[in-house]
Amino acid sequence: MQLCIQCHVRKPNDQNRVAVLDPNRLALLKPLFRADWYAAARHFDEALLTYQDVIKDQNLVRTNPQEWQEAAQRALAISVRAKGDPDQSEKIVDSILNTTNAPHYFLARAQLWKDQIHEWKSNTLRIKLRGSDYDKAIVLMQIARQKAPTSGDYSNSYILYLRASSYLHSYLQQISDPIQTAKAYLLLGQCYEVLKDPGEVGLSKNYYKSCILSAPHTETAIKCFDRYEERTYVDALGGETAIPLSTVDYMDYLKNMASP
Repeated sequence: MQLCIQCHVRKPNDQNRVAVLDPNRLALLKPLFRADWYAAARHFDEALLTYQDVIKDQNLVRTNPQEWQEAAQRALAISVRAKGDPDQSEKIVDSILNTTNAPHYFLARAQLWKDQIHEWKSNTLRIKLRGSDYDKAIVLMQIARQKAPTSGDYSNSYILYLRASSYLHSYLQQISDPIQTAKAYLLLGQCYEVLKDPGEVGLSKNYYKSCILSAPHTETAIKCFDRYEERTYVDALGGETAIPLSTVDYMDYLKNMASP
């Protein structure tokens, strides 16, 4: 269902397309699962309220910190991309920072997110964020890479990648050129490598695959295949899990589609 949430929380107009849900059945679910259903069905206001209840649960952060962190990041994904609301995003980060039992590394990361939200609110990047939505996404991703530690962990720039991905999704609605489409898919794949939940597989590869099929036999397609192949092996638990022959055959197909 996390793939549903990621695809349904891409840009502001997603909130105009909601699904019908049964509130009585939803009431039987624990809060995190209920919030996930709301998010996947594009009921973003209800999802945000429920995620924020999860974030404020001091017991959950001690007993299941992974679920707590997932709720925090999914709430931010909605407030940044579906809502485009820096004030609401800051309130969510403040709730995270006010959680005394939260892991220290996550609180340190959240403080950096708050700094990025302040930058967003003050519009200090206004001069740099000119041109098309594609150009704006590139600038945000460049800033995110500059802020990354030597370990290559881009999680500290979560807000920047959320904003960049939102620009790219909007850009894809405006263009029809296959080469430019492929370039946007390449950047989106890189974004979703950062934005994915722990243990989630597939979404970034879908964008790399779309890149190859949009503009086959191009330099961009080759770059996308390289990323697709790398993610395939990484997702196979560092090579400890055997890769099915069907997956190998499909990679051969994509390689042929990408190659000159």
